[in-house]
Amino acid sequence: MTSTPRLMALALALLLAAASVLAHEISAPAAVQADGAGHFAVDVTITITAPIEFGYSQEWDLGNTDVGMHADGFCTTVIEPGEYSWTVSGNLLDPTLDGEIGYEHYMCDGWTGYVTTVILAPTVSTEAETWSAVRALYR
Repeated sequence: MTSTPRLMALALALLLAAASVLAHEISAPAAVQADGAGHFAVDVTITITAPIEFGYSQEWDLGNTDVGMHADGFCTTVIEPGEYSWTVSGNLLDPTLDGEIGYEHYMCDGWTGYVTTVILAPTVSTEAETWSAVRALYR
């Protein structure tokens, strides 16, 4: 039979373990606008709340982009608490259509953060300054 203090200690240990897994955060914009040539850049921010080993990060195409990367940390490098930013950049394969990318970050305490961002196709209007900017891209 387990005593009440032992149950309390076990419950506290489980709560602390769960808190460390859920403490980190990841964020990125829901959508970004591609430039006139179809190029885009998405800033991903990761907040680490306790020292932890880096597992891996990856970015991939979810439709109509040339994005793809995987970086493995093998749980050997300790990341200190703080806020870290990473820029995912690429191009729309067909700049007349929207695209989408995904980014995943895994830490060796079991936490995985995942975000997606829609890449909006460039818009062209009949405004004179817009056409001047487009012409300037090809000079």
